Amino acid sequence: EASERAAREFFVRWQNARVAPTIATTVSDLLDDYVSWKRTEHERKGRSPRLIKNIESALREVRAHFGPLSPDEVNYRYVESYTARRRNADKEAAGEGKVSDRTISIELAYLRSALKRAVKTEAFSGKIPFIELPEGTSKARERILTPDERLRLKAAVSDTATPKHIRAFVIIGLKTGQRGQHIRNLRWEHVDFNRGVLWFRRSN
Repeated sequence: EASERAAREFFVRWQNARVAPTIATTVSDLLDDYVSWKRTEHERKGRSPRLIKNIESALREVRAHFGPLSPDEVNYRYVESYTARRRNADKEAAGEGKVSDRTISIELAYLRSALKRAVKTEAFSGKIPFIELPEGTSKARERILTPDERLRLKAAVSDTATPKHIRAFVIIGLKTGQRGQHIRNLRWEHVDFNRGVLWFRRSN
C-alpha cells in the first residue's frame, strides 16, 4: 500500500508537470547570472578584468557537466562523477599532467556560490545541494611555515634594508594571525599608540 500511494503521488506530480508552464531554469542560467553579477561587482570596485576571465575559465568544465541540469537535479552522484572525470582529464597544456584536486575544488566552489546566490535572489526556490569538495583542499591555502621559511622571514624583518611598511605588515600578520586584506583595511582610528593595541572589526 505504501508503494502504491507513493506511485500515485508521483503520477500526479508528473501529470501536473506536463501541463505546467515551461519556465526551466538550468544550472547554466544560474552560472550566467553569477558571472554577470561578479563582473558588475568587479567593475564597481575597479578590479582587473582578468579575475572575471579566471572565473569564466573555471566554470567552463562546470557548464559542460552540470549546465543542462535543473538546480534540483544537482546531487552527490553528479558531483562525484564530475570530480572523477576531472581527475582523469589532462591539463590543456601538453605534458603538465592531470588536473589537480585544488583546481577541481575551485571549480566546484564557484558552482556552490552560484547556487547560493540563486537562492538569495530567489531565482531558485529549492534547497541548495551539498557539494563536496575533494578531500584535503578546503583549507589548501593554510599551512605552517617551514623552519627555513621562518628563518628567512625573521631575517628579512630584522634587515633594515627591508622597507618599513613591509616589515610592519609582516609583523602585524605574525602577531595577530589576520589575513592580508584585514590588515590592509586597518585605519588610524583602529590604532592605539599609547597602549600598543590594534583593533580589528568583530567580523574579522
